Amino acid sequence: MLNTSLNPMTIRKKMLPFAFALLLPLVIQPAQSSTTEAWNAGDKAMVAACKNASGLKNVKVIRAITHFDDSVGYSVLLQQGVYPQKHMNGKQGKEMCLFKRATQKATVTETEWQ
Repeated sequence: MLNTSLNPMTIRKKMLPFAFALLLPLVIQPAQSSTTEAWNAGDKAMVAACKNASGLKNVKVIRAITHFDDSVGYSVLLQQGVYPQKHMNGKQGKEMCLFKRATQKATVTETEWQ
């Protein structure tokens, strides 16, 4: 008669839950979410990049930053400043700033958007 306690199939069946418990943490990773501090630092970097990319003087943000989903990877804001050319006589201008979060690159364009 075979001793079932030493049977390879029985040993495998007994080890399976143990192996599963050891490997489960390697397979399931907790969701990574950004902290409030990380988002604030990213927003500051965006505002600085947008102001730097602007052709206007005395630039300020006039609409809150809108963050698109990470699958898109962009954020947008509206900023306003003064045209630097003398012939513009201090006229105010508005720009839309598109910011690619992955590269921290800002692109601006003039807009009439309110």
